[in-house]
Amino acid sequence: MIEVPERLGWWRDRTGGAAWLESLPQLAEECAERWSLRLGEPFGQVHVSLTAPATLSDGGQAVLKLSFPEEESAYEADALTHWRGEGAIRLLEVDRERNALLIERADPGTSLWDVEDDEEATLIAASVLRCLWLRPPPDDHPFRLLADEAERWTAQLRSDWEAPSGGRSSSGSSTRRLRPPASSPGRRRSRRSATRISRAATS
Repeated sequence: MIEVPERLGWWRDRTGGAAWLESLPQLAEECAERWSLRLGEPFGQVHVSLTAPATLSDGGQAVLKLSFPEEESAYEADALTHWRGEGAIRLLEVDRERNALLIERADPGTSLWDVEDDEEATLIAASVLRCLWLRPPPDDHPFRLLADEAERWTAQLRSDWEAPSGGRSSSGSSTRRLRPPASSPGRRRSRRSATRISRAATS
């Protein structure tokens, strides 16, 4: 059975989050059996979803991703299917009942957070978005618009900031969820924007 990373513990403050965390080892085991996977230890530098390296039956490398069942992750599989690996990770399998994705493993898999130069990191994020925008979704797509998401984030951040707890929502707010492990305010602002843009693109 896998061990759930401590960094996902904040989900216990969200409705249904504690039960989801408790179910993760069993969900991972069920996915491993369904897709004939050999799972490694989950990645420790996670913020929202549980991700673990997986070896396929043919020896290929992949990643198992288990997300909390919520609106933000509802259409991630659809977005990855649409982009077909062009500017985004390829989707190999999906289990909607378990909110599980089997995706290709990025190599070398360097996190954008590890890029010290903020301008360079911003340019990398912009280049990825440019690739995504080259393949626009159809008119009847189910995805939420970035403009609508920006309005929602603004309202949520204002609500969190004005909360009695001094900007830290007791219900597991998005400020806690999206807080990046960066060392300076400038990096926090730009990386937070990149994180939100990328999540909106795959939600």
